[in-house]
Amino acid sequence: MNPTNNAKSRGTPIALTTGPAWAALIEHHAKIGDTHLRELFASDTHRGDRFTLEAAGLYLDYSKNRITEDTLKLLIALAEECGLRERTAAMFRGDTINTTEKRSVLHVALRAPATQRILVEGVDVIAQVHAVLSRMEKFADGVRSGRWLGATKKTHPQRHQYRYRRLRLGASDGLRSIALL
Repeated sequence: MNPTNNAKSRGTPIALTTGPAWAALIEHHAKIGDTHLRELFASDTHRGDRFTLEAAGLYLDYSKNRITEDTLKLLIALAEECGLRERTAAMFRGDTINTTEKRSVLHVALRAPATQRILVEGVDVIAQVHAVLSRMEKFADGVRSGRWLGATKKTHPQRHQYRYRRLRLGASDGLRSIALL
C-alpha cells in the first residue's frame, strides 16, 4: 500500500487516525478480528519463525498476536503516512515536537553518550543531561552504600534493594526533578 496522502507529499505529517492507512487498518481488523490464533498457526507453519525478532540481546515473539503479513504492511504504510521517520529524526535533532508544551522531547539525550551533541535553541543539552545523570548516580550509590541517610539519620534498612530501583528525571520538570521510584 502506498497512500498518496503521505507526509512527504504533504510536507506535514497527518494525524494517526485521519488518513487512508488507518482506514485500511480498521477494514483489515474487521476481516481478521475474530480469527483465532490456532487458525493463524494452522495456516502458516512458519509463523513462529517469521513473526519473531532477535536483536541487542532481546527476543521478541509477536507470533501470538492476531497479525498477518498484511497487518505488517498496513502498519508500515501507517508509519509512512504519519511521517514516523521524519518525526523520529526531529526528536533526535532536538526539534520542538511536543506541541502541548511547545518544547523538545529529549528522551534520546538521556541515553546519548557524553560525546554526542544535541542542540536545543543553540545549546548543547548533553552536558546538562550528563551532569544530572552523574548527580543521580552519586545519590543512588549513596543510598546503596549507606552514606545517604534518611530523615532519621539512619540508613535505610532495605538499602541494598535500591540497586534494583531506578531513578528518573521528571517529565515536564525537565532536568530539575529527580525521583526515587
